Amino acid sequence: SSNLVSGYIIRYDVKKNMKNAGEAVVNGAHETAKTVKGLKSGKRYYIQVCSFKFADNGDMLIGRWSAKKQVKVK
Repeated sequence: SSNLVSGYIIRYDVKKNMKNAGEAVVNGAHETAKTVKGLKSGKRYYIQVCSFKFADNGDMLIGRWSAKKQVKVK
């Protein structure tokens, strides 16, 4: 099994508790950007990212979530 990640999961919500967070998936370890559609202009969102990879048996292994970052949509 390779140590490379298979991709990243981005989750986002207007509330810091992330209870209703949406998710976007970036497939491939070499992707460096992702456009997340459906966000409201002028709103502030909390964003978190984690990596994932697939084990030899097909299970998805998810890494630790990053710290939450607040961003404002243009």
